[in-house]
Amino acid sequence: MTWAKLSDDFPDNPKLGMIEPASRPFAVELYIAGLCYCARMLTDGFIPGANLRRLVDFEAHAIEPVRIAAELIAVGLWHEAERGYTVHDYLDYNPSREQVEANRETTRVRVSQWRRNAGSNAVTNTVGNTAPVPVPVPVPVPVPDTPTATPAPEPSAAEVDEIVKASGKGLTPAQARKLAAVFSPEYVTREAAALADEIAAGLEVRSFRSLLEHRLTNPQGMSNPPTPGLTDEGMSAYDAGI
Repeated sequence: MTWAKLSDDFPDNPKLGMIEPASRPFAVELYIAGLCYCARMLTDGFIPGANLRRLVDFEAHAIEPVRIAAELIAVGLWHEAERGYTVHDYLDYNPSREQVEANRETTRVRVSQWRRNAGSNAVTNTVGNTAPVPVPVPVPVPVPDTPTATPAPEPSAAEVDEIVKASGKGLTPAQARKLAAVFSPEYVTREAAALADEIAAGLEVRSFRSLLEHRLTNPQGMSNPPTPGLTDEGMSAYDAGI
């Protein structure tokens, strides 16, 4: 799935104010439908003229989409193109087809690596967990004391804010603080930013925190990795460590 970007002040765009009030609601609907079409079909802002009637249905209002398209062109929101239209400044605010496909390939390679690691670790664990052959021990072997782990320093407010910002607000400040207390803030910030970029490129994830926590815990050889979309309940084993 891709995403189309629309400014939150679009309803106040002066160009919309130049359209006749009776036509304005239809112009807004057609503009947004066209924007979504470009993002979904990766057309880099091009809308085929033959697709106008598929984008919107104004028949009940006896309005021709071509007439509304002409109003969008008149105010500069769309431009005429060969066999269709182009959205004004589309690539200034939305990724190109080349960028989306490159990000998808990066995600595909990462997921493929997860699956290969999962299969490899499953075989290794099966061999490693077989019952050992008993070996007589003539004398007791002293067991060294387990060293006490030194707790990580409490992350600063600035470090927590940086992590939240890097995650694209996929993490709450409380979640960011907990992760930074276990891992280094720099590590958490870097991985959160990378995951946020993948989500912006189309990776579907139900729980940003769960997937990020797994990646932080398993930076290389990921045993039993989650698939994209793993829920918080699926990562409950990690909650005890934070």
